Amino acid sequence: MMKKIFIVYRFTVFLMALSLISALSSCKKDDVGEDKAAPQINTVTNLTERNIPLVSGTYSQWILIKGAHLSTTNKVEFNTVAVPDSLFWANDSSVTVKIPGPLPGATENPITVYTKYGQVTYNFNVLQPAPTITGFDPVSGSEGDIVTITGDWFTNLSSVMFGTENATIISSTKTEIKAAVPAGVSQAFIIITTAGGTTQSTGAFGFKFIVFDDAVNSMFWMGGWGGTADFNNTTIVKRGTKSIMISYAGGYGSPIQLGGGSLDLTEYTAIKLSIYGGPGSNNNKVKLVINGSAANGQELVLVEGQWTDFTILLNTLGSPAILNEIWLQEFSGTTSEVIYVDDFGLI
Repeated sequence: MMKKIFIVYRFTVFLMALSLISALSSCKKDDVGEDKAAPQINTVTNLTERNIPLVSGTYSQWILIKGAHLSTTNKVEFNTVAVPDSLFWANDSSVTVKIPGPLPGATENPITVYTKYGQVTYNFNVLQPAPTITGFDPVSGSEGDIVTITGDWFTNLSSVMFGTENATIISSTKTEIKAAVPAGVSQAFIIITTAGGTTQSTGAFGFKFIVFDDAVNSMFWMGGWGGTADFNNTTIVKRGTKSIMISYAGGYGSPIQLGGGSLDLTEYTAIKLSIYGGPGSNNNKVKLVINGSAANGQELVLVEGQWTDFTILLNTLGSPAILNEIWLQEFSGTTSEVIYVDDFGLI
């Protein structure tokens, strides 16, 4: 019995020794095969010209990080933004990686490579794409109105301009900017500047054609009936220095009648104007009539004591091809009423 126990004991010791030898052999093999030196970065290139150092890169660009001791790379960051594991791979002398975006830095976005045995940071510039503008709303407005500009790559925003005038930026994200219309702007292209560059809207903000902006467009003669129209009023003005004060006397008159024009409407979609309702005008109506076609005129509801912006699509006015004449007719049958008109034009 004692002999059997001794044999079992010796066999157990033998197995333990064999396992230890195997483990030591394995560790020795790993020690020999794996590069434990700290990582190094010498330069960055693109994938086609691998001998020419790259001064800067752009979002979504594939680049080659060249150096040494990089085979155990397990993470790559650009200015603290980690690259997904599926978008980089490494060997001892290089890491192939796709630049992520957006990044925190306007231009400087250092690269950090992490391996099993250390990390290394390399100063590098990543330039975001130039901004793009896809639209803005509203398409026209007055000083202080908030315009929402949509597009992409608005990060690291430097300025928003309406023509040559700087706009106050209310808020901004990568795809949207809210900005206040600067003083003195009736029509202007919107210009956005970021760290990635400068871009201009394809269409202009404001009126494409002005009917009244401190003065009646010289295309028209002025007439009317059923009251008076003061085209040099300075008492209640929305923008600029003057508005049109219309005093209706008797129902359904139109003291403002602008005629004699001949404007091709092909490039226009709507008429815009702002009306301030005088005392007692609340919920009363005036009617905008084009080319004497009262049947196609559009009724506008007044708000007493404040400016109201109206945008009337030309297809609701009979889709006229040419603009010859404009009326703004009293349409509630009141015998006495005062309104003010400003920012009058086509968009």
